[in-house]
Amino acid sequence: MVEIVEKKQVPEGGTAIEAFPGVGLVGHIAGSYLISALNMEMIGYIISDKLPPLSIVYEGDIIPPVRIYTHKDFILFISDVPIPGEAVYEISTDIAHYMKEKKVKKSISLAGIGTGNKGEKVYAASTEKELLKELKVEALKIGSIVGASGALLLECKKLDIPAIGLLAETIGNVPDPRASAMLVEELAKILEITIDVNPLLEEAEAVEERYEQVTEELREKQELGEYPMYR
Repeated sequence: MVEIVEKKQVPEGGTAIEAFPGVGLVGHIAGSYLISALNMEMIGYIISDKLPPLSIVYEGDIIPPVRIYTHKDFILFISDVPIPGEAVYEISTDIAHYMKEKKVKKSISLAGIGTGNKGEKVYAASTEKELLKELKVEALKIGSIVGASGALLLECKKLDIPAIGLLAETIGNVPDPRASAMLVEELAKILEITIDVNPLLEEAEAVEERYEQVTEELREKQELGEYPMYR
């Protein structure tokens, strides 16, 4: 059972953005940043008996983990929890049909692609070749888009909703704000809006510095024999 709850009117004929957790949390970080940078308003949420039984607390307020935000004619779907495998298809299908009902002109999924590199490139994939040609983003030649993003793109293709997958390179094993910043920059070009990503880049530097510190600490402990490595 999936229910999409609207607390306020949702604009029709706009652009939908999907930012669910995935590789390196790239899409989720980008979506969270968009909410803050554009001062987006929460106008609804999604509930399902297949989602984890929890609520999110933010500044004392109880909010659902899967929410819908708007700004002008943009609709953003974001989740603070990974979508369980058994719920991915049903939730993605319902979101796609909801987009169809709202006459969405274009859907954009924000995600990461694990390459082991630090956010150096953004690739694109699309349900329509003509739409892909319009983007000034290198097309992903071969690969896979897993989880909710991949399922949603397939449902959009099935329902003839023009859809794009923006995929930022990421190491994949840690949160990657730098890759998220690259996604936001490319998304801003597509939406023809201006967004300052410097705060995200500053966060990226802090994360990378901490990651290097932890890596160095583990290496030193291994050398001292505190965490022996077995072969």
